[in-house]
Amino acid sequence: MRKIGLLLIGALALSFSSIAEEKDHVKRLLENVNVSAKTLNLRSEQFMQAAHKFERLEENGSDMLPLHETATFKEVATYVANEMEVPALLQDRLQSLINERKAKLASLLGLDVNYLEAFLDYYSEQRMGRLNSGTQHAIAGVTETITVVCSGDGCMPGSPYSINMSLTIYQKAVSAGVQPYTQFRVEFNKQNTTTTTKAEIWKYNDYSGAWMVRSAPCTQCHVDY
Repeated sequence: MRKIGLLLIGALALSFSSIAEEKDHVKRLLENVNVSAKTLNLRSEQFMQAAHKFERLEENGSDMLPLHETATFKEVATYVANEMEVPALLQDRLQSLINERKAKLASLLGLDVNYLEAFLDYYSEQRMGRLNSGTQHAIAGVTETITVVCSGDGCMPGSPYSINMSLTIYQKAVSAGVQPYTQFRVEFNKQNTTTTTKAEIWKYNDYSGAWMVRSAPCTQCHVDY
């Protein structure tokens, strides 16, 4: 009887220990959710629901074509490939398409469109385990380097990028097999030279194209002012 009593006590202790561990896991999860929601100025419930819907989209796919497969993008790409300025009306059509796609995705995730880009950027980095404390990102997360040709002010560090450049980088990233929301390095070579003038970290998605995340260290870069 004493042995049975000891076994029962041991089993109960293990059971209580398991329950306590489960509660700790839930507590840590909720703490992480609360921190994430606060970072994005969302309610915790909003963040969790958006995250779950995002995972289902990743698992099951979306009925939206990738941006680079749309007719409007292909028309724009023709100009970019021929190093021609994209007509203003066509730029407007592309921007309208991107806005429509953003609105649809935001609706699918249950978010206001104004919170969409911040959520996608933040959550995708969390999801891939590459979000560091503060605003610093791990260089180790950069998996690919692509090179583009720049000219004029577009070669200057810190300069804004044109729609042509954004679309060129998007196409090159897709062709190189870079996955959406993955950080990749872009090196800018001055037109008709082999001189690299700047380097930046970029990301892209198939809803709105490519964007710069931040400047990157570049020991071989040289700028002629």
